[in-house]
Amino acid sequence: DAAWSVCWLRDGALVAVLAVGRPRDLAQGRRLIESGAALDPEKVADPGVPLKSAAL
Repeated sequence: DAAWSVCWLRDGALVAVLAVGRPRDLAQGRRLIESGAALDPEKVADPGVPLKSAAL
């Protein structure tokens, strides 16, 4: 089963996330969108790094 996530950033903040087979990314993404936290784009692009760890 393939699992993947796509994240959209605007001015360094997460504005949307699409996750297939990665419910943790979806839950963390929702919280990050609500908080408006700035993210490190290199960490967001690394599938081995949890989304919440990409927050600056």
